[in-house]
Amino acid sequence: MDRTLTLISALAGSGKTTILSSWLRQANVTVAWLSLDEHDNDLHRFWMYLLATLEKLRPDILTQALEGLKVARARQSPLGEEIVTALLNDLAGLEDEIVLVLDDYHEIITPAIHTSLALLLNHLPALLHLFIVTRSDPPFPLARMRTHDQLVEIRSADLRFSRTEAERFLNTIMELHLTRDEVAVLHARTEGWVAGLQLAGLSLQRQHKRSSDFFATFTGSHHALVNYLAEEVLQKQPERVQQFLLHTSLLDRLNASLCQEVTGDTDSRALLTRLEQANLFIVALDTDHAWYRYQAVASTPLFKLHHSSPNQTCPIGRGIQPALLHFYSEAEAAMKQQLARTTVADVLRETLTVSRQALTISADEQRNQGKHPPDPTIIA
Repeated sequence: MDRTLTLISALAGSGKTTILSSWLRQANVTVAWLSLDEHDNDLHRFWMYLLATLEKLRPDILTQALEGLKVARARQSPLGEEIVTALLNDLAGLEDEIVLVLDDYHEIITPAIHTSLALLLNHLPALLHLFIVTRSDPPFPLARMRTHDQLVEIRSADLRFSRTEAERFLNTIMELHLTRDEVAVLHARTEGWVAGLQLAGLSLQRQHKRSSDFFATFTGSHHALVNYLAEEVLQKQPERVQQFLLHTSLLDRLNASLCQEVTGDTDSRALLTRLEQANLFIVALDTDHAWYRYQAVASTPLFKLHHSSPNQTCPIGRGIQPALLHFYSEAEAAMKQQLARTTVADVLRETLTVSRQALTISADEQRNQGKHPPDPTIIA
């Protein structure tokens, strides 16, 4: 706790809140915990709850901040830097350490709240430690904080279960008594994602007689994963992000130009960055963060959700042909001209029926020209 901010930013179902609360209990520190939701985006309301959370621990110390909030509400005047200044003056009297946790901070979208909290971070007293738990990165100067060694980051990769942890979770906590091979299958399919492991475990618990078919067929298309992704992730995103996720779920690998061809969205680079910052099941494949892939546990549910809408032709229908031209030879692309008028289902059927013979012919033609065809990246 020797940094200004501890940021726990990871995808939904990673166990962020559970792990932090468990650690804080063991750390034996004084904790002020504020759980946020979409109703806390009013600036007055946000600071009222934050001050009330701190006041429960130190009822006699927040005199200036509480009085400033009371005056602002009475005058119906907007809150500014004065509320942060008053709080900082009050906190100068702290005699012991306090951890302030803001849980589900991704629910906060009001710029004024971000600005006021960033100001608090810039002048945070040494005895107050701020922990932010979120599904997406807050708009704070994180790069500067990294440079000045003021930031501790815990990300999705840090929260994924190892195979040993997955075995302990499934067999000890959920009491499933799986073999090592069965655990290995579920761990590989979920990539250690806690919610995915739990959903698989719950499905197994509901089975009166365990079938080996479950492990052979448990993929992202499992109904429990599809429902979770739809309710906890997809529906919480803006419409534009929803469409981008659904349309690009067709791709095994993706970059900005390919996404633009598939979706027709000229801002695909920014959208990919947004998905990464929001921990939306996207994994960078290179250090430049130019190429990405979706986690296996998410790509199949996303495609299934897209495929469940039979009239979903959208930009996929217009963009699939240029996208294929990116990755197939010209000779093969001639066979794909009809894709521009097809539905998503037709696109996949056509992609799946590309024969090895056609690919071989295409490769021979390219070699005759001294070139090698790039690998196709459309999911088969």
